[in-house]
Amino acid sequence: MSEDAAYEAEAAAEAADEAKKRRQLSARTMPDVRALRQAQQHVLTGIWQARHFDGLIEGHWSRHVMSSLLQCTQQLVEQQQEIATRSRSAEEAQRRTQRLNTKNMLCLCNSVCPEETGEWLQCVQRSAKGDSSETCEGQRRRLELCTQRQTSRLLHAAMLPPDRKGDESLML
Repeated sequence: MSEDAAYEAEAAAEAADEAKKRRQLSARTMPDVRALRQAQQHVLTGIWQARHFDGLIEGHWSRHVMSSLLQCTQQLVEQQQEIATRSRSAEEAQRRTQRLNTKNMLCLCNSVCPEETGEWLQCVQRSAKGDSSETCEGQRRRLELCTQRQTSRLLHAAMLPPDRKGDESLML
């Protein structure tokens, strides 16, 4: 093996290691928003029906959040369709889907916790630029707790509208 080829192989291995480290760091810094994504899935799959939406539009906060959630969901569906029709390869579709999932996660988080989302995103951007050695763990955790709390509020509003909160039989 020539010296140039060995150097190129070593450089490629180092680049692959760096890319792997960036992916691992990204995975550790991404907030866990499963409950919020599950609420979105309920909207997408039709599990939430008119009676759920009726409860959500009664309150100002839940109406605003539901409107934002629906916008995120509509964007997700439209962009998924675009990926399905315009991607030239499976690798491209996978790459575009991964970016779409991140964008959707940010949209969902911003719909229920805009302040916490902004703080976490700014921290991650500073860290990615090398302007900061922060781990963003605190901001990520605050965002996770906020999304869990707000998703719980949203589900409560969907299941128990304000005028029926005392009627336990309407919880389904």
